[in-house]
Amino acid sequence: MGTRAGGGDGGLLAGLVPAGVVARELVADLRLQGDDSGLSPDEAAVVAAAVPRRRRQFAAGRRLAREALVDLGRAPVPILPGARGAPTWPVGVVGSVTHCDGYVAAALGEASRWRALGIDAEPAAALPPTVLARIASATERTWLAERSAARPEVAWDRLLFCVKEAVFKAWFPVHGTSPGFRGAEVRLDDGDGFVATVTDGSSASVVRAEVPGRWVQARGLLVCAAWS
Repeated sequence: MGTRAGGGDGGLLAGLVPAGVVARELVADLRLQGDDSGLSPDEAAVVAAAVPRRRRQFAAGRRLAREALVDLGRAPVPILPGARGAPTWPVGVVGSVTHCDGYVAAALGEASRWRALGIDAEPAAALPPTVLARIASATERTWLAERSAARPEVAWDRLLFCVKEAVFKAWFPVHGTSPGFRGAEVRLDDGDGFVATVTDGSSASVVRAEVPGRWVQARGLLVCAAWS
């Protein structure tokens, strides 16, 4: 019901991504451990002015992404930010990187099988009410209330935020637009799956498509994966 521990190796992300997607993750407090070594000069320049925690998270994400590239049979090349800060992947590869306090992950796949992947991680804690009002439709607020009453142990409002972040990461590489939080209407199934119906009118014509995915809450974290 969405709160399982993840894959057989104890990971959170491996049980969410489709078969054939390579998932790498690190559950660790990078405020207290880890370093920002291993970055290429161009990568290091991206976070040169950032605080140490941000540099460590960035370095860990790039390290995991390079490990995933090797798992796909690719060279472990530098991964620089592109449009809107999204990682730029080698030709033939799609992927996503995420991090929050205590967690870093990367998911990569072959572009011949997926148009884009999106992952997001958040602390399993309630959203500020002002944030929820900005991201949730009336329909979403209804099911949030129903699910919160039935299973209060799940941070449903934060889950909605996490789902939409993952969905947008799987949307932007394909469409090149950002529909905004109200542009995605999320429906949850009775397990750990979801479908977001995205309606984007930011370009000359309205684009409407569904983006599926899965989620998990465990170890004080929410992790979501979406794909298109």
